[in-house]
Amino acid sequence: MIALQCAALPMFETINCVAPDGTVNAFVGPSGSGKSVVLSLLIGRYKPSSGRLRVGQVDPAADPIAVRRHVCFVALGAPLLPDLSVVDNVKLALALTGSPPATYQQIAYALRVSEVPDRQFHQPARRLTKCEGLCTWLAIHHLRRTSVLVIDEPAGDLPAAAQRDASRLIREAVTGAQVGVFTSRDLGFAYATADQVFRIEQGVIELDSARSRPATGVAPRPFN
Repeated sequence: MIALQCAALPMFETINCVAPDGTVNAFVGPSGSGKSVVLSLLIGRYKPSSGRLRVGQVDPAADPIAVRRHVCFVALGAPLLPDLSVVDNVKLALALTGSPPATYQQIAYALRVSEVPDRQFHQPARRLTKCEGLCTWLAIHHLRRTSVLVIDEPAGDLPAAAQRDASRLIREAVTGAQVGVFTSRDLGFAYATADQVFRIEQGVIELDSARSRPATGVAPRPFN
């Protein structure tokens, strides 16, 4: 579970958000609304001005190293080292996060589950589509067995078909006691993907109901 019951001045006077285990949660707002501040709080890059913040049993502000062991953070654009192969990027991510090394068979299985095509495994990461780059990070999340998946703008400028794939794969990547959090400017993508949607407007974060999300597809609908 994630609990943000704090202030993050000057952007937010009050944040009161709870993300239960087994849920995918979206923070939706226009550029500059503070979505990145929320993600920075979760991974310990930004300390709250006051209040309580917990990712599982860990306080990210007090122990950012510990929280990063539990969080798989996918930065904007799902960046990978462009000249390394996909498999080597996965190995490097495991090494840099202090995760146990994985065999080639384990890496290949995780990539296939995350729908990275076999033909891309040994190709430089620069040859991946943006959706395949995201899928590679989902494979890293799978291998690290992280309890929290945090993604900055997974929809980005993906075409509609790739957005539908990304929406489905993000939901499939969060199981059991895991929690997923992502940011988006696109309400359609958020409602199609998340169990809870938190809308950010003028320094206020409010829970919106995601139960009315479209039953099929992801209707592109930027948050203006």
